[in-house]
Amino acid sequence: MRRAKNDYTNPTRQRGLRSPAKPCHSTPVMLSYATRMYSAEGVPRWRFVLVWGDGVMSQRPNEPPMPDPLGYFLTWATYGTWLPGDGRGWIEYRHGWKLPDPIRKLEAEARMTEDACILHPEQRELVEKTIADHCQIRGWELHTVNCRTNHLHVVVSANRHPDVIRKQLKAWCTRRLKELERGRKEAEAEPRWRESGGGPRWRVGLVRENWWAERGSKRYINDEDSLEAAIMYVKEGQDRPR
Repeated sequence: MRRAKNDYTNPTRQRGLRSPAKPCHSTPVMLSYATRMYSAEGVPRWRFVLVWGDGVMSQRPNEPPMPDPLGYFLTWATYGTWLPGDGRGWIEYRHGWKLPDPIRKLEAEARMTEDACILHPEQRELVEKTIADHCQIRGWELHTVNCRTNHLHVVVSANRHPDVIRKQLKAWCTRRLKELERGRKEAEAEPRWRESGGGPRWRVGLVRENWWAERGSKRYINDEDSLEAAIMYVKEGQDRPR
C-alpha cells in the first residue's frame, strides 16, 4: 500500500526523532523551532522543539544547540514620559504596537502618583556611570550606554536573560539617583538649619520614588553587523540637544 505524502508514520520522515511517530489523522502541519529557556540564575539554555498541527510537541535533543546572541539592545523610558495611548504610538505588553489613544493616555495620566521624570545632566551622567560600574562588577561587556532626558539605551553582552539585566540596571540606577536627590535636598536644607540655631534637623523633602517606566524594550543581537549598527545608533543616532 502506497503511503500518503504527508503520512508521518513514514520512517524516512522521522529521521532524528526519538519520540514515537505521530499518526496522520488530519494531515497535521509540522513546524520546528528553537526555544530559549533559562535556569533559575537566568543563564540561557536552548531546546529544539518539534510542533505538530494539533499542538503536540517533542524534543529533538540530537540537534546542535543554537549559538547565544552576541548581545542585547535594551531601552527603557523614564517614568511618565511614554504612557499608554501616547500620540507617538505605544506598545502594549504582549500585544505589540498600538495606535495613539487620547482617552487611554488621560486615564494613564490620572493614575500617575508623581510627575513625569525628566533627568538633568548630572543625573544622566550618574546613570551612565552606575551602569558601567555594575556591568564591570558582574563581568558583563558594556558596549555603549546613552542616557537621555526621558529614555535610556544600553548595548550589552552578558550570560543573563535581558529582563534580568534590565531589572538590575534599573534598580541600581534608582538607588543612586535617590542618594543624589537626598543629598541635594539635605544641602539645600542646611542653611535653614543653621539659621534656626542648630536645633533639630530640618526635615528633608520627599525624594522621588518612581524614576523609570515599568518595562522596556529588548532586542537580541545575533551578528557583528547588527551589533555595530546598534552601537552606532546609540552613540550617534540620538537627538543631541536632549
